Amino acid sequence: MSGFFGFRLPVVDGPTAIYAVRMAGLPVLLVGASAALRAVLEAVRPDRSVGFLAACVVAAVVLVAVAFRMRAGRAAWVPFAAVAVVAWFLLCLLAAFATWQSAPDVVLVRITIFTDLIVPVLCMVLLTGGLRGWWWLRRRAIRSGL
Repeated sequence: MSGFFGFRLPVVDGPTAIYAVRMAGLPVLLVGASAALRAVLEAVRPDRSVGFLAACVVAAVVLVAVAFRMRAGRAAWVPFAAVAVVAWFLLCLLAAFATWQSAPDVVLVRITIFTDLIVPVLCMVLLTGGLRGWWWLRRRAIRSGL
């Protein structure tokens, strides 16, 4: 059984758990790239928010660095990555709410909000495989990536 549309990696032993952790680094890298793109888009806006721009830059740097640590097989970074991705999703949700308040009846705003939120949601779903791998390694007190 492949789980959620084939996105669920089976974790049955040590190598599959480490593989799940490594593969979970890809969605974290995608969210980091999304944060970097959002920072660039925010930097060129004439009415930019310096606080939101700083949050985007910090999120991009942290998520990309954590993604490379996870791709190296460091399972201890998975819970931190999960919290960081959820925090990025909440920040995007807050930005979407502010955008919605500025122009609630414009169809383009609705499309923009949907596309801004779909990447973090899909990446959170894909990150669950890494959490399962981390949990499997933690339950058996196996240290990975040393």
